[in-house]
Amino acid sequence: ALQLDRDDGVVATAHAQFLSRTGRNDEAMALYEQVIVRNPHDAAALAASAASKLQAFRQEGDRSFLEAAKIAAQQAADMDPLLWKPLFSLATMEWFDGNIAAAIIASEAAIARDENEFVLANLGSFYLCDGAFEKARNAYTRARELNPGSYVGDEFLGTAYYYLGDFEQSVNFRQRAIERLGAGEPEIHEMWGNLGDSFRQVGDRDNAVSAYLRAAEIAERDYLRGTAPASDRAARAWYYTILESLKPGSVPGNVIGRIDDEIDEIAADSASATELRRMAQTWLARGSPDKAREALERATETCRGYADYPDVALLATAAARE
Repeated sequence: ALQLDRDDGVVATAHAQFLSRTGRNDEAMALYEQVIVRNPHDAAALAASAASKLQAFRQEGDRSFLEAAKIAAQQAADMDPLLWKPLFSLATMEWFDGNIAAAIIASEAAIARDENEFVLANLGSFYLCDGAFEKARNAYTRARELNPGSYVGDEFLGTAYYYLGDFEQSVNFRQRAIERLGAGEPEIHEMWGNLGDSFRQVGDRDNAVSAYLRAAEIAERDYLRGTAPASDRAARAWYYTILESLKPGSVPGNVIGRIDDEIDEIAADSASATELRRMAQTWLARGSPDKAREALERATETCRGYADYPDVALLATAAARE
């Protein structure tokens, strides 16, 4: 396609998406800008450009990328009232910006354009963040009803049941979600890490270790490809910490040493509520409840629902007593 017409907007946008997915996001953003300069009303290019800017923010932490991403996503949504993805993306950006109310509003606007499992799953996650667990489960259930063959509804129902303390159901849904990943879809380390959490909660140590090892392998793969967001450092710290706790010697000594050396830096750099919740788990597993409580307090400034996350709920209960 590039040989036939490299300046065609559709071709250039597809090429930019390929660059972004293969660790060359800077080149992708530059190419999107060229497409938009030639055709300022190309909603698809604007939406894709917004996604690449969000990726840059997640990798580098520069808020200017996040602000630019939000502007581009809103412009794409305004240009084509039939497109739902720009609003879906905007909701995610508001989430990373810590504005849960705005994320819910953007998700509801996206659903008005197209009710699908992806928007519903995101909306459910925002409800979880806000502490509305039943509303979250209802959104996830609706996502599964709309597309029973998709992994999305099962994966997030697994999360809802985890919050509600039904860990066996959580295992069932999370396993089924992984089995339903479509051919060619990249494996997601969070799915395996979450499954490890569920296995651990039901006392299945061997399967928990296997799931955490797979999560760590995928996270390292993404890091080597240059596609991993900076937030993955918190996830990797958790995987290696809990692996060493469940099965001493399962993690190479140099890896544990690296985490030991970097753990304070990782905690300080953690910004999103999800990262901070993972750091609270990690500090608890490392025997540092005061640091765990501090991380959870920061997480619940954005996501009050995280105070009820089973792994760290006792921290919130103790803080309330104090």
